Amino acid sequence: MKMDDQVYALRRKVIDAIYEVKRRGYDLPRIEVRVVEGTEGATAYAYTGRNIIHVDKRWIDQDIQIRTMHEIGHATFGVGRVPGCLLMDCEDWTRYSVDPEKIFKIFDKYYKKYTKTK
Repeated sequence: MKMDDQVYALRRKVIDAIYEVKRRGYDLPRIEVRVVEGTEGATAYAYTGRNIIHVDKRWIDQDIQIRTMHEIGHATFGVGRVPGCLLMDCEDWTRYSVDPEKIFKIFDKYYKKYTKTK
């Protein structure tokens, strides 16, 4: 989408979610964030292992912290879908009552596993 004040405000929400992860002590590389539209059912997607996240503007106000952390798993750690994992399998977090602290504990396991040699 062409950058304007509205798109910038949406993009800022995703960036703020990334900064929340960094504030908790996780050393992440710079992640390129784009706001897109018309993703045909996908709420967001990442370029696996390339530190690029695209989020559909329709979904930015719904569970953005969890959604962003899920995409970081793909974009930065190179993790694919993990069946049964609340963070890396579920994409409809609106159907569940998800404790953010539980998500950070799951994220911590992926962070430790995929960044220990970097």
